[in-house]
Amino acid sequence: MTIGIFIIFIVAMHFVMDYPLQGEYIAMNKGKDSYLLFVHSWLWAAGQALPVWLFGTDALIVTLLFAVNAILHQTVDKRKCDAKINIWQDQLIHFVQISMSVTAAIMCQRLSSVA
Repeated sequence: MTIGIFIIFIVAMHFVMDYPLQGEYIAMNKGKDSYLLFVHSWLWAAGQALPVWLFGTDALIVTLLFAVNAILHQTVDKRKCDAKINIWQDQLIHFVQISMSVTAAIMCQRLSSVA
């Protein structure tokens, strides 16, 4: 997979997992129900982990990125639900998360090709 396709794939997964696959029920209730927030956050993180894994990143790195992204997504969405941040701040933070995943995957690929 080329870097360009990888970036398009991971960004597309963000939009799919954060909007249509979240569904209206979860979107409206995740601020009141910590289980729904947990499920949404971990599914979003899985949507980020899939392209990273398909890019050829080591399983340990994929697992670490999955866990970090899930925890960050849950924290950010909780703050958005509590009106402590707005939708633009929420999306900016998610794109920082995506950038972190992309950077880690590219670094791992480059390091593995050197070894």
